[in-house]
Amino acid sequence: MRVDDGVNVRQQTITLDVTRPSAINAVFNGTGLEVIDPNGTSMRLSRFALDDIRLGSKADSFTLTRLGAAPMTVVATEGADKTLVNLGNTVSPMVRCGSSR
Repeated sequence: MRVDDGVNVRQQTITLDVTRPSAINAVFNGTGLEVIDPNGTSMRLSRFALDDIRLGSKADSFTLTRLGAAPMTVVATEGADKTLVNLGNTVSPMVRCGSSR
């Protein structure tokens, strides 16, 4: 995880240790990641760049709804994983600036 407030930059690796594997549903929207565990535990991280995500050994689901600024790698393991790329939320910088091109 990389945190940048415009003045200070801090990069930290977060390792999640799962004692009982379960299939997860993860959604990345370009600046935030939400991981939803079907057992009721969720985690939301916002305002960071995601450069890679490794899916687990169960039937995980990963949805990408907006591209981030950096390239991203999705690594699937032995699970029956599903990756959905839904870029309907992505807006070109030209459109945001009101350019007619």
